[in-house]
Amino acid sequence: MFYLLELAALALKCYDCAKMPGSSGMAKCDDEKIRSITCEAFMDRCMTIKGTMTVPNAGSFDMEMKNCSSSFVCNQNSPYNSK
Repeated sequence: MFYLLELAALALKCYDCAKMPGSSGMAKCDDEKIRSITCEAFMDRCMTIKGTMTVPNAGSFDMEMKNCSSSFVCNQNSPYNSK
């Protein structure tokens, strides 16, 4: 007798939004209906980036982005992790 065992894959879901000038096509992070996306298999973290962006001749803007990321980016020795 053979038994077939089917495993359901668990997928990480993260918010996908941006709050910055010129971010058309993406949901706004301050919207009540932020959409969530299913991350690719190599993405193992949800990431939030917050900061202030200065644009010459236009001033400063608060910005925020949320999406899927990899733990490689969070590593202190990663070239993507600025201090």
